[in-house]
Amino acid sequence: MDTRRLMKELPVELTASERAAKQDGVLDHLDAIEDLEEEKKESAKSYADDIKAEKAAMAKLRKQLGSNSEKRNVECEEQSDFRTQTVITIRLDTGAVISERTMSADELQTELDTSTEPEGIDTAGETVEETWSEPSNVVAMSGGAPEPSPPARPSSPDDPSSE
Repeated sequence: MDTRRLMKELPVELTASERAAKQDGVLDHLDAIEDLEEEKKESAKSYADDIKAEKAAMAKLRKQLGSNSEKRNVECEEQSDFRTQTVITIRLDTGAVISERTMSADELQTELDTSTEPEGIDTAGETVEETWSEPSNVVAMSGGAPEPSPPARPSSPDDPSSE
């Protein structure tokens, strides 16, 4: 009889230590699967966000093509007309009036010109001494008699006080 040896895959009962090692392996694979599923969700969300951004950019371009214009910063000027109490906004690139509105109460209130020096102040900022004299009909502080008052004007025939 001829014999030969060969290897076949057949069931073999696990030892307690082999069984514990296999259980740890199952737990490791479960953790790896959960991690991969979370990465898949994050990746799908990232792709979904990228697709959404591309769609928004495309929609913006389509809108610009449809209207044959796009929004840009353009230098403008506001002109206040106090006669009509309106504020007109004008584009400086084309000169077109883009809006006209009624002036607000704050806009109607103008500021006083404070650029001139106030009276009594010289250009160096010092107070200027003003001289004045007492009117002649005021009694002097020393207790003297009052000075004579100026002569009265001549009365006319039409003057009611001359009667």
